[in-house]
Amino acid sequence: MTSFESKQKDYIFGRLEGFDRLIYRGYLQSFFTKNTFGYFLSQENILLKDYGKYVKATTTELKNNISKIVKETSCEDRYLSNSKKSKEEIAKQIQKQNNIKEGLICILSQVEPCYSFNVRGNASTQKLEIKHEYRKCLHYYFYFQDKEFGFMHVRLQSWFPFEIQIYINGREYLKTQLDKEEIKYRSFDNSVTWCENIERAQKILDKLKDKNLQATFDAFAYKVNPKIERISKILGRGYYWCLHQCEYATDILFKSREGLKDIYPFLVEHSSLRLMGEDIFTFFGRKIVGNTQG
Repeated sequence: MTSFESKQKDYIFGRLEGFDRLIYRGYLQSFFTKNTFGYFLSQENILLKDYGKYVKATTTELKNNISKIVKETSCEDRYLSNSKKSKEEIAKQIQKQNNIKEGLICILSQVEPCYSFNVRGNASTQKLEIKHEYRKCLHYYFYFQDKEFGFMHVRLQSWFPFEIQIYINGREYLKTQLDKEEIKYRSFDNSVTWCENIERAQKILDKLKDKNLQATFDAFAYKVNPKIERISKILGRGYYWCLHQCEYATDILFKSREGLKDIYPFLVEHSSLRLMGEDIFTFFGRKIVGNTQG
């Protein structure tokens, strides 16, 4: 217990700490070692001069698979032309409108920047070469109300090398598990504000630290990317999963809104008088030096 919690123990019901927002990215790592992508194309019996036709056909195969998923699940499929709209809010609106308790909520798509492969001619060697280039292509967002993780999404690049991203949320995971165990709780937005068994809730959050997510993420990848099975067979492995972004949060649960309102002005005053630019920089892992700007 912190000194703050000790001093304010009459107001505080308990605390929960654990992972909050987690973003994992899957890379077909083998493609980025020397000549491996060329080897893959040779196994597919594709000459470099035919690369353009091949990748377009592969992307069409992926899109057809998505159309099949839409048909089988009757989920909403929507293209977004405005990048300023929140995809998460759109997905939550669709979920609410259709009263979706579990499963695929919707598939949203949007053109976004990415890195991909291309074949270019080398003027000095007079040969075609595979290049790794920055471009734009269509990306698909699969929003789920998952039976284990709750509200989450999978983002898939529709062009080689099919980079994939999976977003899960620790508090969503906690609420889903509490529902399974029929433990009563109250929540607001992304936080649990009260729980009848806070010790059990903390143990559930702790489980996420030790969870082997690779097999679960692979299952999502195979579901949305029909090409991954063939790629895995040729290269000997599929996606390599990396933690891209992570938030770890400590939530202090107050006994009542009134109790928090009593001390809230003092918290604001303390933070404005005591927390300076140096503290903000330290929080983000940076140091104040002589030429620091901003």
